[in-house]
Amino acid sequence: MDSFVPAADEVWRLQRGGDAECLFFQRAVNGGKVIADNGTRQGIYVMSPSGKTLARVNSLDAERVLLMMQEGLAAWELLPDEERWLPNDFELQGEERWESSMPKDGLRLERIVRDLPKSGEVDGTRHVKSNVDSVWFSKEEATSIFSAAVVDAWNPVPKALALRLACFSLVDNVYGQCMPFDREDITKVELQVRLVQSVEGIAAMEIRGKTLAIENGAWGFDNLMWKPKTNHPHSMQASLLGFAEYDLATQSFRAFDLLALGRRSGFTELNSRRFRPEPGMIGFSFRLDQRNWTPAPTFLSLYDADWVKAPASGRELSRD
Repeated sequence: MDSFVPAADEVWRLQRGGDAECLFFQRAVNGGKVIADNGTRQGIYVMSPSGKTLARVNSLDAERVLLMMQEGLAAWELLPDEERWLPNDFELQGEERWESSMPKDGLRLERIVRDLPKSGEVDGTRHVKSNVDSVWFSKEEATSIFSAAVVDAWNPVPKALALRLACFSLVDNVYGQCMPFDREDITKVELQVRLVQSVEGIAAMEIRGKTLAIENGAWGFDNLMWKPKTNHPHSMQASLLGFAEYDLATQSFRAFDLLALGRRSGFTELNSRRFRPEPGMIGFSFRLDQRNWTPAPTFLSLYDADWVKAPASGRELSRD
């Protein structure tokens, strides 16, 4: 890996967007031309800084990816020096991204989802399929979670925050891209918190909840970026249990661990679950994300929060 600089990005935006960053990618992977078709350019690439694709493969097989990298490195060695680099006076003017809305002083969670054995019991076997995402809450929203906690009594977390989890995080993307639930799909959302103790400025809290989402109807959002062409019936029932610690001095969470055990059914557009549609058990974990920079939550554009600022291209994208 010493010969490579790794980078990752969401390909749907790159292959559909019209800003300078997206056009640079499109010309690099499409023979120097802007992408005009609706096909995907997802995959793994070896590129020169000048924007030449030296090798590519769309596979998660380690041996195939390694072979592709070796081919790319060999092509780099044959590339004339003047074709390797961008001109000295080149300036790439990137625009604001969804990541620009990241609440650095809020609550940011890393979310992992994985299929579970049909019995729902942990049997020691690690299931291969899993996926990750993020969940964001502003400082004000995070504070409202703590404010709901009182000693020896379960109080509801603000409903808008509970709905954020039920609609956008408790979803089945184990086998790839999925659709969110809209608020009309949520038939039950109960997320509660209670204060266990407060010692030396650290408040310890327990969290519990139950959710049920059933999608049998039409698309429920005005946002077109995620609008499916076909909205397949699907559902998610989940039970949640967690623990968190809140620092009273900094007014921030220093620990947050939440688990959810769910039962899923159905599938959504563009999701490989359609090849395995039988109902099953699914598990979610949420933990504090303390990285300085993280990818934006998949459905951030649907949060309906005033602290989320859509980039110009994000307001214009449509999947139609």
